[in-house]
Amino acid sequence: MNGPESPLNAVQHAASMPAAAVVAELQKYAAAMGLTLTARCRRCGAPLWAARSLHAKLGPVCRARTEPSQPALTEGATR
Repeated sequence: MNGPESPLNAVQHAASMPAAAVVAELQKYAAAMGLTLTARCRRCGAPLWAARSLHAKLGPVCRARTEPSQPALTEGATR
């Protein structure tokens, strides 16, 4: 799996892509392999999997605490 559509190729070209596009591309490849791309919140260590949280490296609760203009986590929302 090292052709033009491989994850390795996507990572090699990541420098020319916006961060959100890189995360979306990696999530696509992970999903194709039955995996979920995750990380940990840099403030509290909670697991993150939503593209916005992965990009910010903060979960929605910590993001709301550091960015007052962002809404806090509401019932039914995901990280």
